[in-house]
Amino acid sequence: MGKRYYCDFCEKAFADNAASKKNHFNGAHHHRMRKAHYDNFRDPASILSAEMAKKPCRKFLQTGNCEFGNGCRFSHLTEGRRRELEQQCQQNKEKNQNSGASGPAVVMGELDDWLTKHSQREVKGEDSGEPAAKRRKTFPDYSLPPHLVGIPNLPPSLLPPTRDDFVNLPLLEWG
Repeated sequence: MGKRYYCDFCEKAFADNAASKKNHFNGAHHHRMRKAHYDNFRDPASILSAEMAKKPCRKFLQTGNCEFGNGCRFSHLTEGRRRELEQQCQQNKEKNQNSGASGPAVVMGELDDWLTKHSQREVKGEDSGEPAAKRRKTFPDYSLPPHLVGIPNLPPSLLPPTRDDFVNLPLLEWG
C-alpha cells in the first residue's frame, strides 16, 4: 500500500497522488467541511451581519430542520441565537471600549500615525543640510544579558559590539 494523505477537514484518508488530491480538494464535501471548520472561528458580528442579510429558510422555520444544513443559502438564525449573538457583540464592544481599543480601526490608526511620524523624521533630517553620514551616527547601546555578566572569556559572538565597531562602517543603502 502506498502513501496515504489525511485531510484534517474531512477526517478522511486517501491515496497521496495528484489526481486523488485534486478530486478531493475540488469536491463539494471538502468545501463544505472546510467552510464549517473556518466558520467556528468567525466573530459574532460577522456571523450576525451575514445571517441578517439572508432571507429566513421556510423549511427550517416550519419543521426546525433543513435538508441542506449549513450549506443552505437561507438563514437558519433563530430568535434566541440572534439575541445571543447580539449580546456577544455588545460584550465585545464594551470590552474594546474599556481596553481603549476598537479593533482593526485602531491598528490602522496607529499605523497611519507611525507612517506620518516616520515621514516627518525623514523630511527633517534631509532639510537639516547635514550629510547622511552625520545624521545616522546614532549608535545603539548594547550590553550583556545579566546571566552572562560574570562569565570570563566569552566567545566573540556573545560579546556586545562597541561604539568603535560602528565608526568606520560604509553606509549602505538597501532597496
